[in-house]
Formats: sequence, structure tokens, C-alpha cells
Amino acid sequence: MIIGGGVIGALVAWRLKRMGAEPVIVERGDWGRESSWAGAGILAPIQPWLYPDAFTVLANASLALYPRFVAELEEASGMAVEWRTTGMLVPFFPGDADEAEAALRWSARAGWRAVRLSAHEARAEVPHLAADLMHAVLWPEVGQVRNPRLLAAAKKALLRLGVVVHEHTEAVALLRQGDAVCGVRTSDGEIAADAVVLAAGAWSGKLAQRWGLRLEVEPVKGEIVLLHGKSDDLRRIVKHADVYAVPRKDGRILIGATMQRVGFDRRTTE
Repeated sequence: MIIGGGVIGALVAWRLKRMGAEPVIVERGDWGRESSWAGAGILAPIQPWLYPDAFTVLANASLALYPRFVAELEEASGMAVEWRTTGMLVPFFPGDADEAEAALRWSARAGWRAVRLSAHEARAEVPHLAADLMHAVLWPEVGQVRNPRLLAAAKKALLRLGVVVHEHTEAVALLRQGDAVCGVRTSDGEIAADAVVLAAGAWSGKLAQRWGLRLEVEPVKGEIVLLHGKSDDLRRIVKHADVYAVPRKDGRILIGATMQRVGFDRRTTE
């Protein structure tokens, strides 16, 4: 039993089914329509030089699996997920000198290929950077995935395998036998299970607390602006401080993202 039909829940179900298990997904809304669908799809840590080294180890291990994962999912679904390497350029301006050096030191420590660019070289990669640009760092091997297409592929692969998905079904309580969990009581009735995977994203902390468990997960609202351009308007992901621009293959550009701790408010700011 998997609680949550986002990208993690869907892919856990896919792997389990291929291993011979009979996973069932319970999703409180439309599966794959929360943060998994709305993200920018950058396949790299954001400002990783600010994170503990353990995070880098985990990120590197995950990224090393990605090419094989994409190939398997595309074959299983018959769909392209638009995974491609665009590189990521981080510009630095007056006052950013310490951060630039920290980024380069992190790259050497983490084994990430990084290229330090002059302002002139950076503008050759990304025109129209601000006039006070000092230099930039380019990570040429950073990739991205079009996450709505990744989710669509995961859905199709699951449906081809006959995985059962209960949409608009809320997990209400865990079923227990002694100290063991043996299923979930949902808004539509009880479902027995040998094991339960909690993959409810921002709702995981709330559910865990309801069931007497401590899981420090909370919702953060983020909004992204979608621009329509030409495919050659922007070739690289550009990231500075808390702002990023992500170019899609069809010319669309995502600009993000806000961060607001406003609970589960999903309304779009106007």
C-alpha cells in the first residue's frame, strides 16, 4: 500500500510491481497533480555548497541512476520524458565573491565539472545578463526533466502493468495488529497490506502526526511564472540566489520560485 500518488509514490509502485509485488496507490486527489507536477524539473541541488556533504553524496548517487531510470521508464511507457542536459550557469555580481569561491570548492570536493567564466564568456552562453556581472560558474553536465511528462510516463507504465490506483481516496488511519501495520483505513473502506509506504509529500508530516509518529515535513507554497519564447532564447538553466530560469525544449521558460509558509493554500497570486 502506497499513500500518495506523486512522483515518489508512482515510481515506488512501478519498481515494486516489476519486482513481483502487487502495490496499490491511495491518492487523496488527482494523482500526480501536486508539487510533482508543478516543479521546475532541475536535476541538481540548488546552491549545494550551502548543504552538508551528506546531501551531496545522496544527490550524486541519485543522479548516477538517472540515465538508466529514464531509459527504462521511456521503454515501459512508450513516452519521452524530455530529459536533457542543458547545463546550469550561476552568475556572480559584486558582493558574491565568497559564494563564488565556495561554489568552486564544493565542485572540486563533489566531483562536479565546473567551468569558471569571465563576464564576456558568460554572456556568450547567456546574453542579457546584468551589466554589473563579474563572472560566472557553468556546470555543463546539469540536466533537467519535464516533470509533467515524467509523471505521465509513470502513469502509463503503471496502467500497462495493471497497478490499482484509488484516486480521491483519503488515508484515514493505519490498521494494526499488535506493533505491526497491516493496512490502511481509507475514506472508502479498509485495504489490507503487508507494508505501507508513506509518500504523501507535504501531507506526510500531518498524517504521521495523526498516527502518533514524528516526521518533520511541512508545506511550502511556491509559484513559477511561465514565459513563451523561442527555442534559442535561453539555452542554459540560470540560477542566482533564490531565482532560477529553466528553458524548455519548445521555447517555454520557467521563472521561479517564491517560497511562502502559508499552509496548504494553493491559490495563485494575482
